[in-house]
Amino acid sequence: MKIHTIALTAALLSLNQSQAEKSTSVEDAKIMQLLQAEPHHLTPVIKSFPANFPSTLRERGEPNVYTKDNSNNFAYLGMPIGGLCAGQLYLGGDGVLWYWDIFNLGHRMGERSYMDPLEFPAKPKVPNGFAIRVESAEKTVTKRLNRDEIESISFQGTYPTATINYLDPSLPVEVTLNAFSPFVPTRFVDSGFPATVMQWTVANTSSNSVSVDFGGWLGNVVGCRTKVKTASQLINRRVTEKGITALQCTAEGSQLSGQPDEGTMTLALLDSNGTVVPQLGDDDFTATLFGNGTQEAKIPARKKGLVGGVATRFELEPGQSKTVNYLVAWHFPNSTIPLSGSGRWYESIFDDSFAVVREISKRFDELEQTTKLWVDTWYDSTLPYWFLDRVFVNTSILASGSSHRAADGEFYGFEGVYQGKGTCTHVWGYAQAMGRLFPELEIALREMVELNTNVALNAETGAVGYRRGEHDAVDGQAFVVLKSLLAHEMSADSGFLERNWPSIKLAMNYLINHYDVDGDGLLSGSQHNTLDANWNGHVAWFCLLYNAALLASEQMAIEVDDADFARICRELALKGKAGIEEKLFNGEYFIQVADKGPGTYNGCSYYDAIGQSWAYQLGLGDIVDPDKTRTYLDSLWKYNFTTDVGPWRTAHPKGRWYAMPGEGGLIGCTWPEGGAEVLKIGSGSFAAYNNESMNGFEYAATGLMMWHDQPWRALAHTWYMHNNRYHGSKRNPWNEIEWGTHYSRSMASYGLLTAACGFEYHGPKGHIGFSPKITPEHFKAPFVTAEGWGTFSQKVQHGKLEDSILMRWGRLRVQTVALQAPKTVKSVEVTIAGDKVRSKYKITDNQVLITLQKPVTLSEGQQMNIYIQ
Repeated sequence: MKIHTIALTAALLSLNQSQAEKSTSVEDAKIMQLLQAEPHHLTPVIKSFPANFPSTLRERGEPNVYTKDNSNNFAYLGMPIGGLCAGQLYLGGDGVLWYWDIFNLGHRMGERSYMDPLEFPAKPKVPNGFAIRVESAEKTVTKRLNRDEIESISFQGTYPTATINYLDPSLPVEVTLNAFSPFVPTRFVDSGFPATVMQWTVANTSSNSVSVDFGGWLGNVVGCRTKVKTASQLINRRVTEKGITALQCTAEGSQLSGQPDEGTMTLALLDSNGTVVPQLGDDDFTATLFGNGTQEAKIPARKKGLVGGVATRFELEPGQSKTVNYLVAWHFPNSTIPLSGSGRWYESIFDDSFAVVREISKRFDELEQTTKLWVDTWYDSTLPYWFLDRVFVNTSILASGSSHRAADGEFYGFEGVYQGKGTCTHVWGYAQAMGRLFPELEIALREMVELNTNVALNAETGAVGYRRGEHDAVDGQAFVVLKSLLAHEMSADSGFLERNWPSIKLAMNYLINHYDVDGDGLLSGSQHNTLDANWNGHVAWFCLLYNAALLASEQMAIEVDDADFARICRELALKGKAGIEEKLFNGEYFIQVADKGPGTYNGCSYYDAIGQSWAYQLGLGDIVDPDKTRTYLDSLWKYNFTTDVGPWRTAHPKGRWYAMPGEGGLIGCTWPEGGAEVLKIGSGSFAAYNNESMNGFEYAATGLMMWHDQPWRALAHTWYMHNNRYHGSKRNPWNEIEWGTHYSRSMASYGLLTAACGFEYHGPKGHIGFSPKITPEHFKAPFVTAEGWGTFSQKVQHGKLEDSILMRWGRLRVQTVALQAPKTVKSVEVTIAGDKVRSKYKITDNQVLITLQKPVTLSEGQQMNIYIQ
């Protein structure tokens, strides 16, 4: 594909300090000029950037750390901390677990959560927490490790892990919590445990030896809804095995059988030297937590909850520390999600919550190290911390109530938590993170739902029911094709494509036969879409998606030797390109041409070039004239981006609030040439949608800016998303909201990472490529492939390019490598562990395409170096 990039001048590397500072000042002035735009009275023109722009867009910066000192920081923090598709559980800013949505009871938070964000409850519905008692020569101090009793707490969330530090002047020790659920990209089975690891480290900061009692408690809420109707009993038992001391929470009662909240819970210490207290005191759990327990406790379920605890004791000399590992695990298999397969995924592996504990305990070192290795790999980058946080944070949607998987492997995704029958093609189609990080889930969604004639695919017409059997949505139909290519490219071999090509072809043919009847490469007719209305005429948004789907189908057809269909797709794509450029581009931006019904008409919208964005993501190159795309992006930034949506929303009050006054973002559609009266056409909410700032669309649009010569605008928008709209002082940073919480379309944010890297990958072909868009002279970032992940690095100095591909986990098969080309190329050398690898190269479209004489497989720890001069 053609490479687009803005290179910060590599000459900076060879200048002296004063010259570099002067050059940087000039570069900053150019960037600020790119970010600004001339005023326009019909559009949101406010662009008042912080004083530290643009340096903050370039600099590495520091991680966000939230502290107890600002109470608002802790009010909203709730990082999903369970396994993928295993329910929803939040880690609060002080380490207390809250929002326990693991019982299959389907609680919605609602879209108003942006205006009125959910706060940490005064009393979590499931009693839980940890406490410490320290005995020294001077005194004995007991503290619960929460916001009420510890003076100083700091929280750093680096999903899927979080680090919380506890300091209190009355304690002669410092306590640190590292919390996570095992998370291994490309390995769903190692990332879907219904469990949370609470890894506590206690360090003696005093000059005296101390004795430490440390423990946690957990409320038995099995049958939490059903118990009010039954005579069941809650039961807490002590369970031990080698290396495990656990509290097992169960319930008995015939009427509980088969209910959603039937199941088990476990609090476990991964150590044989622990004590279990099956029943603690009613309120002050610490009073009995460090005492002697019995084997079992029972109470009638209708009475006040049964709370038990697990504790341990150890000695610390001055300067010494000890780490104790706790697990909170659950097993509630009776899913109420309308899947064709029953139960939850973890039911197919584990019989109860203690079985979950047993498996994690057996593999603890491996799972802990790999999870932390991933976090280290992700942040081992030259990209800013805030950027890395924001583009990855929405991956946690897979660990929320929006994402579910049945025991037979079928995937089901709501739009937002329990909102919208799933898995909606026109919402999940925009998401990037799942297909890039867990291809297994993406493949399951294609094979078991969208391309399955028993679920969503009409075997006769090829229409894909956008909500599992309902009518199609034109954007969702195109996404089924595009994301089939993504699933193929993120596979190690061609098995997925070979199995599913007939169904993919059928789905593509539906778009051709139903919406492009005259064969001009442009869609027409009544076109239902994600804005919940049927649009008519020629719509640039849908035509570009159609064009991208045609090129994706052409590529797949070539790979399966379907030459006739490849030719048909290519010819239609060429016609469509000409039609889009001639009819649907007004000189400034892409438009809709129609004579009736809802739509944007001559408005400038952030929807219109999403097809081009996906084309770059899949390595399909330019589907329309790149100069027209660039002009459209200039207009989108000029007319739709504002650092304060307040004045625009005052003038246009319809629509939901996903950016409040004083917050910045892209407005869905504006009418710089007039014509906003089209908002009054027809009925429904589609008109109000255009006044909103919907996160997933914004990411898709600014991701295209990143690909297409405008990285600083993409960074500026992402900065506003992270530090302005979703900062922890305002709302939960791990919960992006649209129609519902943890809204799946927000996983489009991951596309900004692939764009920043200029990442290309095709597993079956053994192809990988990079073309950094930000500081390409000194660049480092993570990447994920079908069977592993690692780090890409690039340095440019004195006209020479040095690149490296380091595998940190898994493996990577390589046949070809595409890299950014210097102005001149005299030689290319490839080495692995110092040994030269025979290869040849050619220069195409600003790329060096290197072909190895024989494919090589890089294993964990191996590095390929490439020198170009």
